[in-house]
Amino acid sequence: LLPDVDYAVINSNYAINAGLNPVNDSLLIEGSASAYANILTVKEGNETSPKALALKAALESQQVVDYINEKYDGSVVSVVTNPTDGYDASVNYDALNGTTISVAASPTPHAEILEVAKEILAAKDITLDIQVYNDYVVPNTVVEDGTVDANYFQHKPYLDSYNETASESEQLVSAFTVHYEPFAIYSKKVTSLADLQDGAHIGLPNDPSNETRALLLLEAAGLITVPEGTTAASALTKYDITAEMNPHGYVFDEVAAELLAPTLEDY
Repeated sequence: LLPDVDYAVINSNYAINAGLNPVNDSLLIEGSASAYANILTVKEGNETSPKALALKAALESQQVVDYINEKYDGSVVSVVTNPTDGYDASVNYDALNGTTISVAASPTPHAEILEVAKEILAAKDITLDIQVYNDYVVPNTVVEDGTVDANYFQHKPYLDSYNETASESEQLVSAFTVHYEPFAIYSKKVTSLADLQDGAHIGLPNDPSNETRALLLLEAAGLITVPEGTTAASALTKYDITAEMNPHGYVFDEVAAELLAPTLEDY
């Protein structure tokens, strides 16, 4: 059973998919945090393959940058600083003609962004096969075992956490960064952080990298403090927050990230 919580810290991809606008509906939104930029991930050794470079150029195109800016209006932010025309002069597109690039992606915004790249690649007769997943586990598994060429759903701290438990032959790497999705605090019960009562329940994503990120956001809101020296690379959990760091006695409920937004109505 999901816990009954008053607030939840949710990543923008799941918030948007649940009909929430991170800019307008959140009580507090994360500022720019480049450490959490979302990346295209491939098997180690494939980051400079023709398929990876062709997909990189398409995702770094001006068309994709414009789409992100217009579609998401600040809820998702492109981190591409020098947009391309969608193509890489070093890639032999004739050799890729008739081939398929497969990518595992979250539905929002990743799969939506990939649809723009799909049109760019189609002009070179390259098929982009977008496979949508709603969790944070399988997309890495299917890249590792070769089922798909790449995935697009995670940030570098999450990938680093995956690699810590993966064998040498299972290592994945970032090919490049595409966009940033701010974390935000939401509630369907109250309209201000000032209304948060002592002992309130706060839902957090239960994977180490995103739980760290959520706790850092709560610290930025002045609700708690975290251990000195905590960074995006830390694997912080609720058990690292002592009573002294949590003077209001908030109760932290760890929930799978994909379940936080859809069940917010129940909170």
